[in-house]
Amino acid sequence: MEKTEAYVFDLDGTLIDNSERLERCKAETTTKSEFWQCFLSCKYTNLDKPIRNMIWLAQEYAAQNFRIIILTGRPWTMEMCTLEQLEKFSIPASGIYYRPEKDYRKAAQFKVEVLKQMLEYYDIKAVYDDEEEVRKAIQEQLKIPAYPPIK
Repeated sequence: MEKTEAYVFDLDGTLIDNSERLERCKAETTTKSEFWQCFLSCKYTNLDKPIRNMIWLAQEYAAQNFRIIILTGRPWTMEMCTLEQLEKFSIPASGIYYRPEKDYRKAAQFKVEVLKQMLEYYDIKAVYDDEEEVRKAIQEQLKIPAYPPIK
């Protein structure tokens, strides 16, 4: 079976600038738990902005018939606002992998595990993620090129 060629992109901090949402949630919460409840909800996603260079890159890959897969730390409970953002910012996603509910592992561990499963079906050409720890784990454990976002 021939695998489908794909590029994998993180969402927050890579395709979408969530800094205003982050600051708004920090300002209105007093505990770590409250912060994450605010941040990992659709409450302030309207403040998010596109990272144009990265969206252009994803569009270019899609135009060359590569699959664009989103691998995000967002929970599936944010699916509606996530799909709205993908459409609003013209992000050409072929599929989205969300973090399972109550999954508190480090982002690197979560993403490496999901990518391992994806390798059964996809020939992953590269991963784009804003977290250095995630990129390092992907390169070391899976030998897949991993790049920071171009801002």
